Amino acid sequence: MAAEPIYIESDEELPEVIERLRRSPSQDVPLVLPARSRLGQSRFNFQLLSEYATKLNKRVSIVSSDPAVQEMAAESGLGGSGGVTALPSLGTSSVPPAPAVAVAPLMVAAGDLEAGSVAPTATPPRIRLSGGAIQHWSAARPSRVGLYVGALLILVAGLLGIIFYVPSASVTLVAQAKPFSTAVTVEAAPGGGPVAVRTSLDSQTATTSFPATGTFTTPATHATASVLVMNNCPPGPNSNATFSAGQDFSTAGPGSVLFTIPPGTPDQPISRGSQASISVTAVDAGTAGNVPADSITQISNSLGCLTASNPSAASGGADPTKSPQISATDLQGAQATMNQNLRRQIAADLTKQAKSDEKLSDAVVFQPASFAADHAQGDKVAKFNVTMTLKGEGAFYKPAQVQTAFASALAKKIPAGQQMTGSAPTATYTTTGTAGGHLTFTGTLNTNIAHKLDLQQVKSQLVAKSVSQARANLGKLPVNSAKIDQSPFNLPWMPLLESRIKVSYVVSQTPAASAPAT
Repeated sequence: MAAEPIYIESDEELPEVIERLRRSPSQDVPLVLPARSRLGQSRFNFQLLSEYATKLNKRVSIVSSDPAVQEMAAESGLGGSGGVTALPSLGTSSVPPAPAVAVAPLMVAAGDLEAGSVAPTATPPRIRLSGGAIQHWSAARPSRVGLYVGALLILVAGLLGIIFYVPSASVTLVAQAKPFSTAVTVEAAPGGGPVAVRTSLDSQTATTSFPATGTFTTPATHATASVLVMNNCPPGPNSNATFSAGQDFSTAGPGSVLFTIPPGTPDQPISRGSQASISVTAVDAGTAGNVPADSITQISNSLGCLTASNPSAASGGADPTKSPQISATDLQGAQATMNQNLRRQIAADLTKQAKSDEKLSDAVVFQPASFAADHAQGDKVAKFNVTMTLKGEGAFYKPAQVQTAFASALAKKIPAGQQMTGSAPTATYTTTGTAGGHLTFTGTLNTNIAHKLDLQQVKSQLVAKSVSQARANLGKLPVNSAKIDQSPFNLPWMPLLESRIKVSYVVSQTPAASAPAT
């Protein structure tokens, strides 16, 4: 399409020029700047103009009577700043042709540019229209005053750069978000599932000594003695005596020890003038029954003509004794203690095998233990030794992959037209497993959901807009509220670059919503 020049007003600012450039249907666009144009007072304006021209796929040239403007345009890569530049016929364009204006550009030949020299012309500079086209020539080198003016323009350009490039805007969109919770189950195994799993087998053997806590009690025994009984009774009807089981004898004096004829002992008759030896047993068991010889002299309920004595000391009486013995509880406790210790040792060894991004599953699978003791239940020993061998299989997984799998499952449950917002979803889960590294992760995910927004699209609708227009655009969004904060100072328009605009989507919570478990 033929070039259509854009005539810039002296008070037009850069955003307005960019907007006019954006709307121009031509790919080649000459910009005609009047004297003291605000656009031509800053090198930074031309740099930004060049960047936007590249983004818009436009070839922009500058037509100006000011040599400083031409020089700044050339440095920024914009055409028409030096030499002769002709505009095509304007035809019937609705834009009026520019009047002839006296200019003072430099006339520089291509060879002079390479050599770095500039030759002034003797004729007065000017712009003239010829057949609807605009042509301009270079003129003499600017004067010293022009250099001072250029330095001042550079200072102004720096200030304008601060005004246009430094400001940033922060847009906060407040959504009416709802807490969202759902139960998730993820299955994994070596070589399959969304979570990589690897297994490792560890075996531990230990021998430990345990004390016997059982007690074997040896009962007390009764002392026995042989008592010689003499019948010294006078003749008469009661001169003969008979001793039967249950007949008691005792020692004399305080603390007497009682003896008796044991049950089942045959009757023992003793005639007048004769004697008989009778076996007796201490009534109370223990060493107290071991009385000395000739101490058992008392006969209970007998005639005064009968006498008794033990020729030898009573013996065999013993007090009860206790000794350690292995009980069933001892063996069971030893097995449980060793099993627990070996499990901890296996878990510790497997934990050391985990890589930096891995975690050992709590569900370590243990095989039946091999258990052997050097003594059996009931053995009367003070201690015994137990040897046990235990094997355990550990499964390693990557927690980051579990979180990713949970998040993927959660994303499938978010209602249509909604999105997660606010902080990242939190997941709590437990792990169960079976042999071979088959793991099951069961947990709950909690997040916030709100109306779905394309934040990049929101940002693009704010670039270079006036603050009032930006607020109007934000007011059309399905959010509770929108706030614009500008830094370091407020301007009547939004930043010209998307990178200087930050959009945050924060939440304002309402009661929780939940999804069915899977």
